[in-house]
Amino acid sequence: MLQDIAVAAVTTISQLLNASGGTTQERDAVQNLTETLEEFSLDQHSVVSLVVQPNLVVQSVQVPSDTVGIQFTALTGSSGNFVANRINLNTNTSELIADNGVSTDVQIVIKFPPVLLSKNTNRSIGFVLYQNDRFFRSRTYTASSGTSRRVISANLGQVSGLHVEMLFKPTAVPNSSLYDFACVWWNYTLKDWSTSGCSKVNHSEDGLRCFCNHTTNFAVLMSFRRDFKYAEVLNWITTLGCSMSIIGLSLTITFQIATR
Repeated sequence: MLQDIAVAAVTTISQLLNASGGTTQERDAVQNLTETLEEFSLDQHSVVSLVVQPNLVVQSVQVPSDTVGIQFTALTGSSGNFVANRINLNTNTSELIADNGVSTDVQIVIKFPPVLLSKNTNRSIGFVLYQNDRFFRSRTYTASSGTSRRVISANLGQVSGLHVEMLFKPTAVPNSSLYDFACVWWNYTLKDWSTSGCSKVNHSEDGLRCFCNHTTNFAVLMSFRRDFKYAEVLNWITTLGCSMSIIGLSLTITFQIATR
C-alpha cells in the first residue's frame, strides 16, 4: 500500500517536470516540493527502495556501518527517459568507478569519514535524480540554448567531513562545443546555485567531474561556444585577401625604406 502511494506521488512529480512556470509563488511551491522529496528519500524503511519514473528517480538505501562509501549511477537510455534497470547502486566503494564501455549519464559517490565509521551505526541515504532543472530556476545563471541540466540530490542528514565526487555527462548542443563548466549546489536560503564547497577538475571523455564536501542538490552549469563553419569559397576569399594585404604591406614598407 505504501509503495503504491510512493509510486503515485513520484509519478505526479515526474509529470510536473514537463510543465513550465516562473512566478515567485510557483518557485516557492516547487522548492517546498524538492525539500519534501529529500525527506521522502530518507524516510524509506526497507533495505533498498527504488521508484523510477521517466523524469524522476528516488532511491533510498540503508547503509551498513562497515561500508566505506556508496555510489549511485544512472546510465543513459535510448529514449532519454530514466529506466529502472539502468539505475545501479554500489554499496561499498570509496572511489568513483566508471562503467567502462557503458554510457554513463550521472554518477555520484559518497565517501564516509572515519569518524562516521567509528560510530558503528546504520544510516539511510537518499538519492533523487531529476531529468532537468525546472525545479531549480536560477535568477543568476541562464542555461545555454538547447541544454538540459540533470540535477542529482544526495542526502545523509547532518554529517560533516564528507567527500562527494560526481560525474556528469554534458548535453550535446548542435554546432557548439563545451567552453567551460562550474560545479554547483542548490542553496535553499539564497534560492539559487552556489559554488561554495564544490570544485571541478578538467573534463574528460568520461564526462565532467566535481568534488564537494557536503550533500545536497548538485548540478553542472555549462557554457558553450558556437562552432562556425563557413563555405569553402569564403575560406578561399579570406586566404586570398589576407595574402594580398600582407604583400601590399610588404611593398609599402620596402618603398618607404628605399625612398627615405
